[in-house]
Amino acid sequence: MNAPKFLKLAIAGSLISLLAACGGGDDDVASDADAQSSFISAYTSGLDTLGSYAGLVSSKFRDLFDAGYTDSGMTKADVVAALDSEITVSQTSPDFVFPAFPMAKLSKASIGNCDAVTKICTLTGTLSNSDADPTGADASAVTEVNFTTQVRQDADGKVRLLGDQSKS
Repeated sequence: MNAPKFLKLAIAGSLISLLAACGGGDDDVASDADAQSSFISAYTSGLDTLGSYAGLVSSKFRDLFDAGYTDSGMTKADVVAALDSEITVSQTSPDFVFPAFPMAKLSKASIGNCDAVTKICTLTGTLSNSDADPTGADASAVTEVNFTTQVRQDADGKVRLLGDQSKS
């Protein structure tokens, strides 16, 4: 049993915003390359494992979202609920085949425009989805989306996705 196509697109859209990162651990968030790299690595790994039960239940992946995360109307609670829904389906439907979540790959991620006071940065990158319902003669179609989103370094020093803060 697969999630409706709209839900998949909404989740993929929210995941795009996950691709943002900014510094951690020092006063100048823009200069904290280790925190930026760590976040990008964790997010990339998290996306890579969403096609498995372990990825869906990963507390590390869920921790990549700031408590105040909102992106195109989707909050952290909405993302967690979608993950939990996939877990429930996988446990109750013997015909469930992973991945119901879109399998996105992150590339060309870069971080900039960091604000030292708010510790909010902008990440740009490319999200590629090779299982995007290819049609026609090209059965290996890949959808690529360039994106921009925000992340924030929290008080604990971790960089987390903040999203575009848009309620719709």
